[in-house]
Amino acid sequence: WSEGGVELALASELPIGLLRTETLSDEEEDAVYERAAAGSFASIRLADYGGDKAYLNCGGQPLLERWREQLQKLLPLPHDRIGILLPGITSPKEVREVANMAASLSCAPILPQIGVMLETPQAFLCLRELLSCCAFANVGLNALLRMRLPEPLLLHHLKAAVGEARRQGVPLALCGEPDVRLLPRVLATGIRRLCLPPSLIPVYAHQIRGLTLWRETLLVP
Repeated sequence: WSEGGVELALASELPIGLLRTETLSDEEEDAVYERAAAGSFASIRLADYGGDKAYLNCGGQPLLERWREQLQKLLPLPHDRIGILLPGITSPKEVREVANMAASLSCAPILPQIGVMLETPQAFLCLRELLSCCAFANVGLNALLRMRLPEPLLLHHLKAAVGEARRQGVPLALCGEPDVRLLPRVLATGIRRLCLPPSLIPVYAHQIRGLTLWRETLLVP
């Protein structure tokens, strides 16, 4: 979801599964964050300059410093209305580093939940440890598709993430737009939460209603 989707989410009483922040100016950030926190729940992704967003860059500013600035604006918001989502994570150490940064910036007894994007090969190699130090997770499908992973490997990663998330009780969602051919196989891995642009929600709802998932499970490695 982008800035424009926030108002739609509020009007529709929908949670925001992923709010992009890298295109927001300093002046826009405070207002957008406050509006997002006025809804039922918003997962706010810290600035992400990888993959298809590399052209934005961060003006030479170290990414952790940019994240620190964002945390200073996010932490005063109601902790039960927002989640802070970390992109491009490759190890549990990175999650702990940001969690410690958040704790050092806030005097509040309870901090917002911290979640991770599962969108790097390294993340899938340490799923158990990574999920053990976060409150929720989103699979970054678009990033994985850009890597041109063989479909069996992609589905294997999704199935492994679903299994480990269920074992640990960590809410898991899929961010991205699987094509019509891939959608049934993605859902057959056990994915049950999709994070989609608002305009695509009716399209995917229609497609999903017509699926017979038990057939597709036979095709998932």
